[in-house]
Amino acid sequence: MNTELDRILAFNEQLLSLSRAGLPVDIGGATDTESIEASITKINASLALAIARGQMLQQAIGDTDAMPSRYRLAILSLLHRDHSTVAFDYLTTQARAQRELVFDVSRWFYQLGVLCLIALLGFTYLIFRVIPKIAMVFDDLGLGFDSSIRFSIFARETYWTWLPLLLGFVLVGTWVWRRYSARLPWSSLPGGKRYQTAQSNAEVADRLATLVEQGVSVDEAMTLSHTNLAALSPLLKWAAVGDLEGESRGDALQMVAESYRAKATSLARIWRVIVPTVMTALVGGVIVFAYALTVFLPWLSFLAGLS
Repeated sequence: MNTELDRILAFNEQLLSLSRAGLPVDIGGATDTESIEASITKINASLALAIARGQMLQQAIGDTDAMPSRYRLAILSLLHRDHSTVAFDYLTTQARAQRELVFDVSRWFYQLGVLCLIALLGFTYLIFRVIPKIAMVFDDLGLGFDSSIRFSIFARETYWTWLPLLLGFVLVGTWVWRRYSARLPWSSLPGGKRYQTAQSNAEVADRLATLVEQGVSVDEAMTLSHTNLAALSPLLKWAAVGDLEGESRGDALQMVAESYRAKATSLARIWRVIVPTVMTALVGGVIVFAYALTVFLPWLSFLAGLS
């Protein structure tokens, strides 16, 4: 029993090493390094205390409240086999996909941030350099200011009031994003649910293929990877238990995994390429249109006043 506990402790130490190295790990709770270290420390202490009290390890794993369900399933897989491949995959694959999601959305914000910064510089130049000259022409001709000039003058006079507020809003938004971005749900993105389903199917196929290629029966592989046959997609179910007509089941599962990964990559293109392009073009168009109105509306008012 102590040998099994030692295997769990060694596995936990490897998880901490991966997390400290910057690799994504998700044990079922928060994914930042401090939270993982704190959770692993609590789990180690709880298991050691349970064993010291004479409790069976399997019972301790089921009764420990400090153990997240995802981590519990990974540990049960670890104890059933001498290797830890499935357990590591179970705790790292989804975390890697989540990190890719955060990276993609962060890239959206970066592109829009650069665009808005350029717009802010242009607006600053407009209200401090261009608008005063236009206002001077209107004053010399005795013409009243239109709404665009009045707005620009107001923006210039209150510049050092709203600019710090704007920068503060950006800083707070950045802090909130860095702190809570790991919890961003897939359903909030176009095609996110289908992407998550494809990724999940690819992960299941990979785990089953790894076990089958190591000589584990399909039934035992499903038990170790906590896979429900009834919940599998038709293609994955065919590769797992269908008639392959002599083809290797491990190869069939790998082929299915590659198919679902290709599908996920295709779906991810929606928010990695199409959505950022459309959003950047839309926001850029609005900024250019607003800038054009600010510049040309005064001249329209000027021409109307002369007529």
